[in-house]
Amino acid sequence: SLVGGGGTEWDSSYSNDINQAIIDGGEMDPGYFSYKPYAAYDLTSNVLTLYNDGKRSEKTGKKLFELNDGANFPGWIEVSLYVTKVVFDESFASARPTSTYCWFSEMYLLKEIEGLEYLNTSEVTNMESMFGNASSLEGTLDLSHFNTHKVTTMHIMFWNCKNITTIYVGSGWNTLNVTDGLGMFYNCAKLVGGRGTACPGDVDGEWDDWSITYAHVDGGSNNPGYFTAKPLGILGDVNGDEQVNVADVTALVNTLNSGNAEYTLEADIDGDGSLTNIDVKALVYKILGGHALMYVEDVFTLSSSGRTVATGTILKGMFSIGQPVVLRSISDAIPDTEFDIISIEKFRKLVDVAVAGDNVGIGVDVVKDNVKRGDVLTIKDNPDLLHSKTVKGTLYLLTKDEGGRHTPIFRNYNTTMSAGGVSFALTCTNLGTVDGQAVEMIMPGSTSENVVFEVTEDGKTPYVYPGQVVNLREGGKTIGRLTITE
Repeated sequence: SLVGGGGTEWDSSYSNDINQAIIDGGEMDPGYFSYKPYAAYDLTSNVLTLYNDGKRSEKTGKKLFELNDGANFPGWIEVSLYVTKVVFDESFASARPTSTYCWFSEMYLLKEIEGLEYLNTSEVTNMESMFGNASSLEGTLDLSHFNTHKVTTMHIMFWNCKNITTIYVGSGWNTLNVTDGLGMFYNCAKLVGGRGTACPGDVDGEWDDWSITYAHVDGGSNNPGYFTAKPLGILGDVNGDEQVNVADVTALVNTLNSGNAEYTLEADIDGDGSLTNIDVKALVYKILGGHALMYVEDVFTLSSSGRTVATGTILKGMFSIGQPVVLRSISDAIPDTEFDIISIEKFRKLVDVAVAGDNVGIGVDVVKDNVKRGDVLTIKDNPDLLHSKTVKGTLYLLTKDEGGRHTPIFRNYNTTMSAGGVSFALTCTNLGTVDGQAVEMIMPGSTSENVVFEVTEDGKTPYVYPGQVVNLREGGKTIGRLTITE
């Protein structure tokens, strides 16, 4: 069970003789011994500094103290009333204290904590009154590097920290083993969580308002907390490989299905302070460019099963077996149909999941006659999908040299737009603005914003999405490119 101060664990592959009887220098110089951490108080400057450098004898003229364990007071409690600044020396990063009980308690004059990132809390079990009555600490307290997995008590941890406004925590913050968090935030009257949840002061609040119930990232009104998220890793990097991809979706799904989902900020994609299926959807959206979306290019019926299959290229998001989806028809006479995906085929093989860029055939629970080219397969209530007879966007009109027109277009100009492989007849009702100025015509080679077209065909309405670029055609040639905005 022996571990050196630099993290070297006992290993049978070492010689385990006198060569390891040294202060642990980590991988480059492994050993099993550790310096004993200590604190030094400067009576002149009232600065308390914590070290783990093996140089106690050099701290002449300073009062030295031992660290504490359990619920015993730290040695420096006798000078706490006079301390104005606490410094964690870089050497302290190799220390592994087991208790921070009352470390900054009663430091009424404490204004600054420097080098707090060098405090490793991975072995700490007691954080009771750690910052209790440190009432002169102001502004932000960054605990984003704290690992609290072993902590069992946070009783009155931030008691009367009435001038702290923000507390940052990271993925290491965990209260699963905490059994006592009473009065944790008592009178933290200026503390506000990342989504606006305010901690009440001693006049307005009650004991329940100051308990460990709020010791998590603020999720707003649905999951109020007093902390603000500060991920140490990459948002969405659930599996910790420093990349965000489909493997992280799988990792998050497996985490949720395990029934014992451990909260991490990297997995909390929607930032509500909890892990749910909503985070899976948000991660898919982040990775794959949006909510699941595919234009139907063709449709056929399987002779073996009679099942309808819609083919196309997935433009955004992810489709999976059993996923609830909706088929939205461009035909005004055919209602939308909701169903669960029956099958997905890619490169003549059945698969469970397909993502943006895949060419697929998807088994749909819809009769073949009600599936048309240009229809859209997507999730229910897709906020990115636009369905209207009015199409608005930014138009670039090609020049004659680019294969376009050699004359301008005017209001009531008639053209066609191709969306999802289907043409729609349009009339321009507003020419928009060029360089911020309203225009009466659009010249070839110019770009006009907020151009408005109306679909003039009866019986069908296109589905488009913001950012989509559609071609405008005239007489068999492309004359412009319209980037959809609304």
